[in-house]
Amino acid sequence: MEIQQQIKQLQDKFGSLSGIEFNQYNELLAVDIKNDSAEATIFLQGAQVTKFQPKGQEPVLWLSQFCDYKKGSPLRGGIPICWPWFSEFDRNPAAVKEQYNTPQAAHGFVRKQDWLLDSIHCPNTAITVLNLSLNITPNKDFPFTVRLGLSVTVGPSLEIEFRVLNNSSTNFCFTSALHSYFTISDSANTSVTGLEGIDYLDTLDNWNAKSDAGSFVFNAEVDRIYQNIPGEVRILDSAHDRSIVITNTNSPDMVVWNPWVEKAKRLGQFGDQEYNGMLCLENANLLENYCHLAPGEEYKTIINIKSLPGVR
Repeated sequence: MEIQQQIKQLQDKFGSLSGIEFNQYNELLAVDIKNDSAEATIFLQGAQVTKFQPKGQEPVLWLSQFCDYKKGSPLRGGIPICWPWFSEFDRNPAAVKEQYNTPQAAHGFVRKQDWLLDSIHCPNTAITVLNLSLNITPNKDFPFTVRLGLSVTVGPSLEIEFRVLNNSSTNFCFTSALHSYFTISDSANTSVTGLEGIDYLDTLDNWNAKSDAGSFVFNAEVDRIYQNIPGEVRILDSAHDRSIVITNTNSPDMVVWNPWVEKAKRLGQFGDQEYNGMLCLENANLLENYCHLAPGEEYKTIINIKSLPGVR
C-alpha cells in the first residue's frame, strides 16, 4: 500500500484526536505528536521512537541529521528495538544461537519491519498513548510464532513498555535491547551516574570484565555492557543544565556506547562530527540475562525517561 493511502486510512481512524499528525518522511511513515507536555515522533517501521522533546527543553532523544528514511533501513537514533538478539549474532548465548540454522544479521530483524498502529488515546491534554504490535509467524529464518507489543506514553516523561508473547508450542529464547540514543550538549559537559562500582564487559578490550570506580566521563570510543544495573541511571549535562533520568523494570543490563572520532567516520547515517552530541544508554537483557519463554508466556519491560532541570 502506498504511504499516502496509509496516511488517509490512519487519518480516517485517528484524525479526530488533537495533536496527532501522520506524515511521510521519504519512504517511511511516522506519527507526530504534540500535547501540552511534549512533542514526539514514532515511525511505524520498527516502532521506532525518534523524538521526545518536553516543552521548553532541548530534545532528549538524538537523531542523526544524515538519516536516509529508506524502507528497510533502520534510522540512526531514537530508540531502535534490537530483537530477538542483540549485537553480532555470534556474541549471543548458545541458547539463543542454537535456535537458528543460518547466519543472522546484527541486532535482529524487527527494527526493519512495519508494525501496526493499533490504538491512540489521550487521557488528557498532557498525555498521549500509542499502542503498536507486530505478529511474527514461522519462516525459514525464524521458526517461532510470536506477538510483539509496544506501548508509548508521551507526557511529562517518555514511557515505553515492550512486550513479547510466545504463541509457539515450544520454548523460545532471546536477547534484546531498547537501543536509546540521547542528546547531549557535548562530551566535555556530560557524565553518567548510577553505574559506579558495577562490573562491565569492555567490548573494545576483547570483552574483558572490568569495574567502574566513579561516575563515567567519556573522552574516547566506548562500548561497554554493564551487568545487573540499579533501577536508575542519570546523564548529567551541565551545558543544557539538566539531568536525564532513565529508570527500568526487568532490563538488568545496560550498554553504554559512543563511536567517537574514527568509528563515526565509518558509520552509515552518521555525520563525522555527530559523535560529540550523542550518547547511547541501552536497557537490555543480554548474555546470561537472556530471556526464556515457555509457550503462552509473556515478557515485559518498561523504561521511563524524564528530563529534570539542573545537574543532580
